Amino acid sequence: RMALRAAIREAGHDLPAGRPIAARPDRQPDLPPGLRASLSHSGDYCIAIAAPPGGASVGVDLEPCNRSVPQGLAETVMPFRLQGAGDALLAFCAKEAMFKAQYPLTGQMLDFRAVPAVVGPRRFRACMGERLIGGRWGQAAGCWLALSLWRG
Repeated sequence: RMALRAAIREAGHDLPAGRPIAARPDRQPDLPPGLRASLSHSGDYCIAIAAPPGGASVGVDLEPCNRSVPQGLAETVMPFRLQGAGDALLAFCAKEAMFKAQYPLTGQMLDFRAVPAVVGPRRFRACMGERLIGGRWGQAAGCWLALSLWRG
C-alpha cells in the first residue's frame, strides 16, 4: 500500500496521509471516485501505478517469469498467440493488466477465455467485446511486467 500511496502522490492526487487504502471485497484498492490506480505484487516485488487526474484507467501486473507455468494455465488464458518470446504466464500477465485497467470503469469480471489476445514484441492487444485494448510488457527483476490503459 505504501507503493500505491507513492504512485498516487506522484500522479498529482491529494490523498490524505491518514486515509487508509483498504482492499474492497473485489480485491481492488478502495480509492476515492475518479482516482485511477493499480497495484501488483509477486514474491519480494511490488509495483503500483496511478494516472494523473482525468487520465485513463490503468492496470499493472507482475508475475515471476522464471517459474514453471502452472498446470492448466495455458487452457485458462486461451486464446492467445505469442509472437516471439514468452509463454502462457506472460499471456496471463497481459490479460490480468487489461482486466485491472477496464474493471474500475466497467465493473465487468473478465473470463480470460473470452478475450483473444496477441502478445508481440513488447506489446500486446486483445478484443474485449467490440473494443480493442492493449498495453506494453517487459521483464524486470526476473518478472514479467505488463501495463495497460483503458479509456472506457
